[in-house]
Parts: sequence; structure tokens; C-alpha cells
Amino acid sequence: MMLFVKGMKKNVFTLIELLVVVAIIAILAGILLPSLNLARERARSVNCIGSLKEISIGFQFYQQDHDSYFPPSRINDVSWVDYFVEEKVYNGYKVFACPSNRKSAVPELQSVNPGEFSHYGINYYHIATSLRYPGSRADVPAKQSQLRNISSVVMVVENSVSPTRSSYITADTPNDSETVDIGVATPQHNRTGINLSWADGHCSSERAADAMEVYSSNVLGQYGDATVSRWERQ
Repeated sequence: MMLFVKGMKKNVFTLIELLVVVAIIAILAGILLPSLNLARERARSVNCIGSLKEISIGFQFYQQDHDSYFPPSRINDVSWVDYFVEEKVYNGYKVFACPSNRKSAVPELQSVNPGEFSHYGINYYHIATSLRYPGSRADVPAKQSQLRNISSVVMVVENSVSPTRSSYITADTPNDSETVDIGVATPQHNRTGINLSWADGHCSSERAADAMEVYSSNVLGQYGDATVSRWERQ
């Protein structure tokens, strides 16, 4: 025996209604996901700036003990990164891994010379050595007093995904930045900017979409053009 209750209706989605709901969800996802991704990348960039600030503080400790000299490219026959970790200035290699750099090997996971896999490189020719300065001993690093505008000289910056010499930025011109086996200052944050620390210890994010733009006159400039270069001892 079947009973029918008057006024009762079955609530069933039609195919068209279902497709409309799916389309609305897809539109909302398309609107929200870029914002979410941007927020996530900003959080990673803030984390990256924090690591650079920690590195800068380590440099200041070093300068206090070494007559205001910056760290050289190699100390006791190891990279400056390995030296600082060995001396317990930093708690392991985690500080040298940019959260947005997923193409490079993670330094703390390397069993041999982990410092060479750093995601941040020191300004090789102008801070870590004196190779660009005739009359100075090439392997001697810069001294604070040699920098006339210390807040405008690059000290440590995000580097390329090169597997060799990653703890050094040896490209200070756009022509050098096309060479794949040297350290190149390279934005890591979704092509929106490059993070770096300056010789006075402060850190910032400079807007640049790629390595070539980093070396343009409105960002870090290039060696040889002292009016706009942020690499040289000004």
C-alpha cells in the first residue's frame, strides 16, 4: 500500500543547476586563489627577510672581533657559510635556505660542503674580496670605513640556482649574469622582488622580475657605473 502526502515535493538538482553551481565555485576559486598564493608568497618573503637579518647580525658579530672587516669569501679553508655554522654563530644551515627557492638543493641536507649550497650569496668582488680594487690585496675583504655610503652597498643577496659557488655572488654586471656557473643575484619570490641585506645591516626587498632587471640602473645597477651601482664601495 502506497501513501502520498499532499503538498510534498522532491528537492532534486537538475543538471543545469548543478553546472551553474560548479561554474560559480570555479569563478570564486579563480578570484581567490591568486590572492591566497600572493599572501603565501608574501609570508615566505617575510621569512626570507628574517633569515637575511639573522645573517647580518652574524656579520656584525664578526666585525666586532675583526677590526670592522667584513667576512672574506673563505675562512680557514671553508666557505664563510660553513665557517659561521662551525663557529655556532648560526644554529645550523636552515637560515641559509630561502623558503621560495625550491629549485636549489637545501644546504642542511648536504653531507659535503653544505655552505656551497647556500641560497644567499655574499657580494664577492666588493665585500668578500678586493679583486675589483687595484693596489689592494685581492683576498682581503672590505672594511666598514672603506664604504662611504654603507647603507647602499649590497652585502648578501638571494642568488641563482647554480650548483657551484652558491655562497658567492660573482656576477656584478648583466653580462656576468648570463653565465650559468657563477653566483647571480636572482629574485626568488614569484618574480615580484629580490631580498637582500645591505652593508650597514638593514634588509629590504627590491622590486625586480628577473636577474636582468636586478642589474638594471633602477634596482642594483652594475659594476663600472658608480652613479647607480649598488655593488661597489661607494
